[in-house]
Amino acid sequence: MRLKFADGHLGPVRQVSAGGGYWSQDSQVIVLAEPAPATQIDVRWPGGKLTNVDLPAGACEIRISPEGKSEVVH
Repeated sequence: MRLKFADGHLGPVRQVSAGGGYWSQDSQVIVLAEPAPATQIDVRWPGGKLTNVDLPAGACEIRISPEGKSEVVH
């Protein structure tokens, strides 16, 4: 996943995985922070599908589905 900003600059790519070893599990929550507010997020799902979601102003936490639907959690 990667954040996009209004000025066109892109944030770093972050990879999310289920886990890396026996009985391991990575967090489902990924922290993406930058000094400037982001306007969009790109998510590449397993299988290669790319989802682009506009970020609601002021949202601190959102949930994104593979279908491209977003829900503000906090």
